[in-house]
Amino acid sequence: MELNVLSGDGPVLHVGVEGAVSMAALAEQSESLAELLKDRGYKTAVLLNLANAEQIDSAGMSWLVVQHKRFCDAGGQFVIHSVPYTVMETFKVMRLDRVLNLADNQAEAMKLVPGAAG
Repeated sequence: MELNVLSGDGPVLHVGVEGAVSMAALAEQSESLAELLKDRGYKTAVLLNLANAEQIDSAGMSWLVVQHKRFCDAGGQFVIHSVPYTVMETFKVMRLDRVLNLADNQAEAMKLVPGAAG
C-alpha cells in the first residue's frame, strides 16, 4: 500500500491509495497516514481516494475504521471515496457503510466536508 498526497491546498487534504490495503502492507506502514498529516494532525479533513486500491482485506477494513475513529475523536473529517464495486459490497455486508463516511466520487466527498469548496 502506498499513500500519496494528491492535493494539499486549502483545508482539505486529498490522499490516494495505490496497491493492496492488507495485513502485509499495514505491518510496515500502519502509521503512514499519520506521517502524511504531519502538523495538521487528525483535526483536519482528509478525502481518501480508493480508486486504485487493488484489494482490501480484513486488516485493511480495520485500519480504515481506526482512521475514521481517530478523525472523529480529534474533530476532523475522514471521507472515503471512489471505492471499487467489490470493496463497496464488502463494506455493505459488514455494515461499514453505516459507520464510515463514504462517497461515490471526489465531488460528492467534498459535499460531506463542512466549509469545503467544491
